[in-house]
Formats: sequence, structure tokens, C-alpha cells
Amino acid sequence: MKKFLLLFFIFLIPILLLTMIDNYFSKKSDLYIEKEVTTIISDILAESIEKNNVLNDTDNILNYKYNTDGKISSIYIDSTKTSKIISSMNLTLSKLLRDGTIEESVKDINMPLGMLVSRALFTTLGPDIKIEVLPVSSYQTDIYTNLVDYGINNSLFELYLKINIKVETIIPLKTSQIDYNTNLLLSSIVIQGEVPYYYYMGEGAIQSLPL
Repeated sequence: MKKFLLLFFIFLIPILLLTMIDNYFSKKSDLYIEKEVTTIISDILAESIEKNNVLNDTDNILNYKYNTDGKISSIYIDSTKTSKIISSMNLTLSKLLRDGTIEESVKDINMPLGMLVSRALFTTLGPDIKIEVLPVSSYQTDIYTNLVDYGINNSLFELYLKINIKVETIIPLKTSQIDYNTNLLLSSIVIQGEVPYYYYMGEGAIQSLPL
């Protein structure tokens, strides 16, 4: 019996080690880290956006012209308001990166060693592996539109502020970069019948989000 147990552990230990190494350098650890980082950044952004009133001036950001049938024939996007929103968001992001708010909030992320051994049974068991997260001084904001079918012979036109932040994560023997993306809805309208033209009277071309 003792010999059997000895042989069992002799074979089990290498298997566990190989499993841990494989999981450590696989997408499993990347997905865990990305989920944790994304959750924290989302909370920070939501709080900062509300605190700085970034999205307070969205009333009448979309303006419409109607045809003789009373249907919307064209949509105009208020470039003055979108420019103010982008400027305010950029200032907010710059401050968050400059004063270390994001870095301070994500510095205590740890990955349980157990999640590298099992997919379910031991995922919460320690000891923990410390994850160092370094916000890269790179972010981008832009205005995007999205148009989707909405019921019978209707379309939903949406206007978004898109935010991208690049974050670098470091764990022993491994680094990776996370592209954090989020879309904040600024305004939307349901359009009946034929899709109208829409215009963005600002700098650069306005882009459509992938359907």
C-alpha cells in the first residue's frame, strides 16, 4: 500500500506541476487578470465620470429634420457638445493616469495559485500570486455611431463615446497588455421606415460600431 501511494505521488506531482505551468502561460491566467483589471477600471471610470459631470450635457445632442410625411429625413450630431464631452473625458483620463488612481486601485490584485491547478475545485485556494498592473500612458476617446434593426421596419440609431485605455500587467516570467474598451451611450432614437442620412459637423470622420 505504501509503495502504491509513493508511486501515486511520484506521478501526481509532475502532472500537477505541468498543469500549473501550462495554465500559467495559457490564456486562462490572462483571462482572469483581464477580468479583474476590467472590473476595477470600470468602477473607477463610472465614479470619475459622475463626479466630473462628463456626460451631463447630452440633451439635444442629436437634432432631426423631418420630411412631409413626418418621418425623420436626416440626423445632425451636435459637434460642439461632442467636442466638450471628448475634452472633458480626456481631462478625466489624464488625471486618473497622472495621479496614479488606476495604478493604486489595481496594485492589490492577486491570482490564487489554485486556479492554475484546477478549473473549478481549487480555484480559490492560495497562496496568491501578486499581479503588478502598470497603466500605459496611452488612451483614446472617440465618437461612434451604431445602427441596428429594431422591430418591423424600424431602426435604432445610437451615439456613443468610445474609450480605450492600454494597461500592462506583469506577473513573474510573464507580461501582457490589456486593451480596455468601453462604449458610453450618449443618445439614441428609434427611426421608422427608411434610414435617414446623418451628419457629424466636426473634425474627422464619425465611425460606425460593428454590428
